[in-house]
Amino acid sequence: MRWLVASALLTGGCDALFNLDHLETPLIDSGSRDIDALQPVDTALLDAAQETIDAPDASGTDGQCAISYSGHRYQLKTGLFDRAYAKMYCESLQVPGSTKYSHLAVVDDQADLTTISNIAASAWVGLEYDSTNARWAWVTAQNAQAIVWANNEPNGTGTCAFENAIGLDDASCSESHSFICECDDYPPI
Repeated sequence: MRWLVASALLTGGCDALFNLDHLETPLIDSGSRDIDALQPVDTALLDAAQETIDAPDASGTDGQCAISYSGHRYQLKTGLFDRAYAKMYCESLQVPGSTKYSHLAVVDDQADLTTISNIAASAWVGLEYDSTNARWAWVTAQNAQAIVWANNEPNGTGTCAFENAIGLDDASCSESHSFICECDDYPPI
């Protein structure tokens, strides 16, 4: 039997061994390890899905900030990322020629904090310490007078900020967190 399998693989490959020559579309695995669980891919469906993903949306952000919440548009990136990567990633979402911008999320007030906390339990936002002017500033240069800090924050542990469910927390920019991008009319500075 081993010789028969080896011979089939050498002469015709897996398609010949499993009699798959009649299939004109690639196969997808439904999660099972059983060869009978393989199903033909509907390539037309895949092409249509890709066109939907690539199609610009009405916000001018090309589908990048797909979470619409309380009148704002966001994208959550989960995982562990330092603040520099998060900032670079969000700003790269800008669609060339668009009047919309993308940046780390700005938390203007308690309502914004609640909105962002509903999207992620903890994530980098666009607040950073400006040592030249000795003040906290948003990446968009929007007014940062009413910052919604968590209790006993900022406590001097860093020059970047992330949100947690109870407010903003200062942290070292090299820490790792998820992050939230926001798409709106404010360009990053």
